[in-house]
Amino acid sequence: MKASPQNEVNLKFLRDADSFSESSTTLHLQAEGMVLTLFRFSEYISPTDGDKKLFRLVMQDEARHVGYGMQHLKWVLDHFPEKREIIHKHLDEAENFVFGGAYAVEVMEPFIILSGKGMKKEQIEHGCKITAAFQVKQVEEYFERLDKCGLPERRGRSELHKALELGQAQLAEMGVRTH
Repeated sequence: MKASPQNEVNLKFLRDADSFSESSTTLHLQAEGMVLTLFRFSEYISPTDGDKKLFRLVMQDEARHVGYGMQHLKWVLDHFPEKREIIHKHLDEAENFVFGGAYAVEVMEPFIILSGKGMKKEQIEHGCKITAAFQVKQVEEYFERLDKCGLPERRGRSELHKALELGQAQLAEMGVRTH
C-alpha cells in the first residue's frame, strides 16, 4: 500500500495546483490519459480473453474521465482565453513531473516481462521494445488530446514533445512501429 516516490511527487503536484482547471488538466489529460493507454496495451498483451475483456471494460470507464478533462479544458480555453498562458506554464512544469520519471520500476518491470512473455534474454529485449513503443504512444496520444482541446501550439513549446520526436526516431531505427 505504498506509492513510489515519483508517484508521491506527482500526487502532491496535483493536489497543490492553483486551480481546478490546472489540476484537471494534469489529472485527466496526463495521468488518466497515460493510464488509458496503459489499459489499451495491457489488453494487447493479455494472455486470455477474460483479461482482454476486463481491460476493454476499464478502458471505457477511464475514457470517460479523460473525455471529461478534455471537455473541461476546451471549455476553459474557449471561455477564458486569458488562462491559456497559465495552462501552458502549468503544463511546462507538469510534463516534467508526470512524464519525467517515465514510470516507476514497479510498473515497467512487470510490463516488460508480460509484454515479452517471459524472462529469457530475447523475451526481455522484445518486452523492452514493446514497452518503449507503449511509452511513445502515451506521449503521442497526450499531444493529440491537447490538439483536440485547442492547444496545438503546445507541441512547439514543450520539451516533452522534443523528447517524443527523439523517441520516435529511436524506435524507427530499431524497426519498431508506434502506429
